[in-house]
Amino acid sequence: MWLEQGRRIHYVLVRSAIHGPTLRVADCFRAFDRPVGEVWASDHFGVVADLALPAHRPGAWLSS
Repeated sequence: MWLEQGRRIHYVLVRSAIHGPTLRVADCFRAFDRPVGEVWASDHFGVVADLALPAHRPGAWLSS
């Protein structure tokens, strides 16, 4: 079995309304991507995302 170490694809999916996403991804990082001792938590890494409300609702203009 061929595995390429260091090349992974991770996704964070956020619901979107007609004018854009309803939340924004403020920060994102991998979890469980290192072994503890010689033991790995899983053969898949986790993705942790901090979500935040946008500055204004999708489709609305910022008021000045």
